[in-house]
Formats: sequence, structure tokens, C-alpha cells
Amino acid sequence: SNPRAGQGTGNNSDALLASLMTQMETFLRVSNERSAKKASEPEYRGVQLPKLEKFDGTQEKYLLFKTMFEASYGDRNLKPRILATTLATFLSEHVLLHVKGFLGDGVNDTSYRLMWEQLDRIYGGEAKEYQVILKHMDDLPLVATMNLEHFRQFRVTLSLVRTYYQRVDASQLRGTYTSIMSKLLAKFTPALLSRFYEHTEVTTRIGRPVYDFQALEKWVDHNCEVLDRTATFGAKK
Repeated sequence: SNPRAGQGTGNNSDALLASLMTQMETFLRVSNERSAKKASEPEYRGVQLPKLEKFDGTQEKYLLFKTMFEASYGDRNLKPRILATTLATFLSEHVLLHVKGFLGDGVNDTSYRLMWEQLDRIYGGEAKEYQVILKHMDDLPLVATMNLEHFRQFRVTLSLVRTYYQRVDASQLRGTYTSIMSKLLAKFTPALLSRFYEHTEVTTRIGRPVYDFQALEKWVDHNCEVLDRTATFGAKK
């Protein structure tokens, strides 16, 4: 079960969060190019990564930072020692102090996992992360038109929501009438929701259409790609 909402997070980092979310959306658009790589081969080159800002210890930035770091480096089949030293370069000095003991001459294959566990204890935790997830969903604008920026913001938020709930309560990602689906669908006007339902029906190959989180994410991804192509084509005219 989800922890209950406590006090809301501050708003003093909204501008930086918006910047990080835009960078993450850009990364998500190009990340599919890596899907054909062999899982057994380390991937060191060729992929444009989002420009990560150093994590400065601000609680409401932690989940986004962790998600972006793991999306950038976690699936590149790098050795844990390399991941540990790479993570260290993205931590501000006072944050690095908390995990310095896992580095230096003592760095080994468990250091990376232990660093995240320590950071989770200090800056994360389910209750804290849940507040961040709620804030991201609450801050989504009401989507009334096919607006590229709004769909991009939705895309990044859905990625954060999926990452969180896959770990703590995967049932929230299945079914139409979950609490997070109610919250997310409320961010679309009835006209836009009709498009979501129509797209899900058309793209369902087997059985009856299910209007769940996965279907919503596929629809948002589709709209981002279409709107991005339209914007690019218009700019070239």
C-alpha cells in the first residue's frame, strides 16, 4: 500500500526540475536507438546522454536525478566499479561525503549498490519518493490540445511514475480504475480522452482493449513522436 501524503515538497527548484525533465525527455526519444545492441556487450560510446546536473542534496530532486542517472548508465552493461566512480562525479561535495567510504582504494563490485542504498536512506525512502511522484502528477497541466510541450512533460512524468510503481506497487500499473490512472486521466479534457480510447482500440491486436497505464504511455509516446515530426517538418519549410 502507498504511504499517505505528508507535507508537500517545496517549489524553489521548479525551474531546474523543468530543465532536467526536458533533458530527460530528449534522452527518452533517442534511447530506443540502443535497443538493438547486444546485452552482453558494454556500451561506452555513441549515445548522447542527458546533461546531468550534480545532485546537490535537495530532496525533491533526488528521484528525478536517480531515474535519469540509471536511464543514462544503468543499462550500458558497465562494471559496478565504473558505475560507482561515475556516480561519484555527479554528487556535490557535501553529498559525496556520505558515500566516500565506498570509494578510494576500497572500491569494489558492491560499492555501487551500497552507494545507492546510503543515498536512498538519506534522500529517498518510499514516503519521500511518493511525495515527489504526487507533486509531478499534480503539477501536470490540463491537456486540452495536441500541445507538444504538454505531451513531453506528460511523457517524463509517466516515466517517473512507472519507475516508482514497478518497485513499490506494480498493481497500480495494471487496470483502468487504479488511483494513479484516475489522477492521470483527469489531466485530459473529454475530447483528448476520446482520442486516447480510440488509439487504444485501434492498436489492440488481441482481445479487448485495456485502458491501463501501459496504453496511456504508448499513446503519449505516439503523440510526442507525431507532434515532434510535425514541428520538425514545419521548421524546415
